[in-house]
Amino acid sequence: YPQQTDFYMPLECRSNLGDYTFGVKENHHMFCKTCGINVYEQRENQNGMGVNIRLLEGCADELAKIKIKKEDGLNDM
Repeated sequence: YPQQTDFYMPLECRSNLGDYTFGVKENHHMFCKTCGINVYEQRENQNGMGVNIRLLEGCADELAKIKIKKEDGLNDM
């Protein structure tokens, strides 16, 4: 996970983010207020953050190499 200090987002983008939390409200899910896509997630009191790499420029080739394992969380419990 990247550190917050290694992650840059322009101010015009940050101003359009909403913050969704649930449960004990330690994990902040930052989403685009226009389209609703999850941009990144960040836990309180931790410097690392989960970033939606599908939104990063120049990652299409790397994304094509990722093997996806689909799970059925409803029926395969």
